[in-house]
Amino acid sequence: MRQSSRTQAIAADAAACPLPGDDMAARIGLLTAAALVGFGVILWVAAHWSGLAAMTRFGIVGGTLASSAITAMLVPRLTSAGSLLALLSIGGLLAVFGQTYQSGADPWQLFALWAALGLPLALAARSDAVWCLWIVVAHVAIGLFAASAGIERSKATTLAAVLPAWLLAIAVTLPLSRLVEPAPWRGGTRWAYRLSGVLTLWQIAGFAAVAVFAPSHGGVTVVGLLLLAAAIVMLAQEKPADSILAAAAVLAIDAVVGSIMIRTFMTTASDGGAFLFLGLLLAGLVTLSAWGLLALLGRPLPDFLAVDAAARVSRPTSDEPTSTPWPVAIVSGIGALFATIPFLVFVASIFGALMRSGVATLLVGAAIVAAGIALLRRARAFSFRQQFGVICLSTGIALAGYGLVVLMPVDVALLVGTVGLIGIARIVPDGWIRALAGFAASFTALACIGSIAVLRLKLGLVAPQTLAQVLTLLAVGVVALGLFAPSGATAGAASRSPIIDGWLVLGLLAMMALAGPTFLLSGAVNPRGISLGTMAGMNWGLAALLSCSAAFCAIALLVQRGRFPMAPLPLAGSTVLLVLAAVVPGLGISMLTAVVCWLLQRRALAALALIAALWQLGAFYYWLGWPLDRKALLLVGLGVALGTVALFARGAAPSAAGADPSIIKVGPVPASVLDTGLFKAGLIAASLLVTLITVGSGVRDKQAIIASGRLVYVALTPVDPRSLIQGDFMTLRFELPSLEPQHHNASHLYASGAVDERGVARIARLTETPSPASGADVMFRLARKNGQWLLGTDAWHFKEGTAKTWEAARFGQFRVDPRGNSVLVGLTDQTLRRLE
Repeated sequence: MRQSSRTQAIAADAAACPLPGDDMAARIGLLTAAALVGFGVILWVAAHWSGLAAMTRFGIVGGTLASSAITAMLVPRLTSAGSLLALLSIGGLLAVFGQTYQSGADPWQLFALWAALGLPLALAARSDAVWCLWIVVAHVAIGLFAASAGIERSKATTLAAVLPAWLLAIAVTLPLSRLVEPAPWRGGTRWAYRLSGVLTLWQIAGFAAVAVFAPSHGGVTVVGLLLLAAAIVMLAQEKPADSILAAAAVLAIDAVVGSIMIRTFMTTASDGGAFLFLGLLLAGLVTLSAWGLLALLGRPLPDFLAVDAAARVSRPTSDEPTSTPWPVAIVSGIGALFATIPFLVFVASIFGALMRSGVATLLVGAAIVAAGIALLRRARAFSFRQQFGVICLSTGIALAGYGLVVLMPVDVALLVGTVGLIGIARIVPDGWIRALAGFAASFTALACIGSIAVLRLKLGLVAPQTLAQVLTLLAVGVVALGLFAPSGATAGAASRSPIIDGWLVLGLLAMMALAGPTFLLSGAVNPRGISLGTMAGMNWGLAALLSCSAAFCAIALLVQRGRFPMAPLPLAGSTVLLVLAAVVPGLGISMLTAVVCWLLQRRALAALALIAALWQLGAFYYWLGWPLDRKALLLVGLGVALGTVALFARGAAPSAAGADPSIIKVGPVPASVLDTGLFKAGLIAASLLVTLITVGSGVRDKQAIIASGRLVYVALTPVDPRSLIQGDFMTLRFELPSLEPQHHNASHLYASGAVDERGVARIARLTETPSPASGADVMFRLARKNGQWLLGTDAWHFKEGTAKTWEAARFGQFRVDPRGNSVLVGLTDQTLRRLE
């Protein structure tokens, strides 16, 4: 009987969480293999570009591009995987060109060219994975374009400067929408559309919100709000509206409108009462946002006008899993937390003298917490009363936490705070509020884990302390989820599940922040490159052991639940995961979280855990524990092995459409043409040929300058080597005359000067028109990058581990043709001896 019950449980899990079939698993394996190989190729370029002849570098990366493109053309089963690898190889080839001929081109131009050359590959593959990569590349180009135009979120900007970036982002996003017909040309783009939409909304809201605080925003905020409102209208036309984009759009509008409110009160507030009014306005904004999002998602609005007394009694603490849509919970939670700030200012102004005493602060905070709980237990879902109750609860918790820190040692205060937050979470009525309290509890627990000195001594941590904190936090959350929320069927489990969910969300976000910037995507989100964390300094040891153990537990759990067939492809995928978990600290615990949440039907949490795992893999690029060449060999080796197994895995070839056949019914282009191998092969061939021609012509032009150009030396402006060397490239700045005001907006700029007997040029003048150089003079055509005029380039790339050699650089060695085109071919020391 016991075995029968277990068999039934396994069967129920299989029905609720089906694994992909053989063919789908093979396609996922092939795409993963292509991504690993392509990522490895890019790492190899970064590691070996200076150790091989230029044509050898171009031959290796170009050969990878050609072979992957030809494979995608000739083998239908490998169209998506081959296109993905070809798209990555295009980026690698352009990187080789930029590193070989360091001419100072603007980075956005490289990414824009990458996106243009790779677009036919995405059209041919019609795969969400290929489209997602293309979207990231395109948005990196847009973000860098905005940065190069002098747009900084910390400074005021004009509508003329910011609008082109917005329009480009919208132009990339709209064709992927479900409202645009016909759909056959793009195939499946569900996640690519979401990714592009979120990045577009991020850019519009970011510029529009910050422009509010500028002295003169020139209509940026108004136009931004209009565009965000248009996004809401467009999403309302989609049936059903995409929950992720709907939540992102509402949050974007809240950010801009909230900024307007805050700016208004910053200039007019004179006492605490004004901040109370601001807090009430923000609470109302959050309430309206929740209602609007519910309507946008097609969910029924609560009956807010009912006044019967029975409706105001305390509600039970158990919720159905689907009672609160998670996008609405996120919007309400984030909005309530921001609205807490003015309430804290108001309370501090009222109880200013008492705030100096820890006991008084604790008592005031506890009283406000009690008032907030009372409001919440008698409030309707997503009503103003509920939002105000959440704000009161957050305000009281902040005050009580401050009082605890004043009265007790920090370790004890954090521990008491964690227990108190969990207790509060158990008695508040709504699941999303319990999740918010669980999020806060995990934050204090994270700080508590790191602050207990005894724990540090007993564990003898090899990995960085912060990493161990996050790993421990996530491990506790996963175990709690598995033990206390197995199905959500009981009232006790239902009350605990949201608390654990909030706990895990904080842990996953902390893991992503700890990993630091991730490959490519960070450039789309933050082109200025500001990072919260970095994987630099992480090493093997306890972190690797914990990560591998967690990955092994994830695999064992799938096997135990009957969700892991003993077949070559799953075994190969497991091996790849275990190896990567050993070198990417924290990857294993993210995957374990994804598996546990997926098996327990926490689909949104499972998706967040998977995103965290992918983020960590992308951050592997910046990890300094291994040199780039070793990383490249590992990734390429794993990709080739996994791809070989996936290629011969059992399963029928995928359909040629690559999408739901029902989609391919309308449009001016017949579906039969779009589905033919010849049509797809033509797109791939066009991408390959145009890429090779573009890069080839660039190589030809640069080689001509190197072969026949005049050899000239230009002095470097002295820079402290401690700030000069940054990783595997050196920042360069050549001696130039000061720019006149009229030169900043010039379309072309030339620098000229005399050349002495050693070949050293002394740049003396800048002109907007070329002046023919005599035998004793030289002319350079300057390049514009990030709003600055440069001579040649602003960076010199070199192989890892050779930074010390380049600290002696004092001159740049150029080849210059008569028209002023130049190539930086080397750096020399004070005696003009070339550094190698």
